[in-house]
Amino acid sequence: VIDVAARLADSWNCAWDVPVEVFQSLCRDLGDACERVGRDPSAVSRSIGVTVLPGARAKRLLAVDAVRARAPFLASLDLSSLEASIVAGSSEECAARIAAYGADEVVVTPFVRGDLEMIGRIGGEIGPLLH
Repeated sequence: VIDVAARLADSWNCAWDVPVEVFQSLCRDLGDACERVGRDPSAVSRSIGVTVLPGARAKRLLAVDAVRARAPFLASLDLSSLEASIVAGSSEECAARIAAYGADEVVVTPFVRGDLEMIGRIGGEIGPLLH
């Protein structure tokens, strides 16, 4: 995909929830691939897709409980594991974790897709911290 993006794409997206170091390594690979085909690496924008679980720890625990209740296969979900693999924490912590990717754009999905309070926090608190 990186070689195809280097030759033909205006943008490239990496999703979901890869570690910052992996994203940055893939971006370097994309830059190298662009150079191999004679293209300016900055001609291809880079975006990252992340799942975001904002809020105080008690709120995050409630969100995990809500998702666990949706299906038996989600019963083993735990907050500690999630915090290691998705963007979670206060609005400031979430914004810092997202900014660490250094992406041109970010595609965000809230951890609980139907939670309007969570969506509002992402758009109203985290988004402005990223501009």
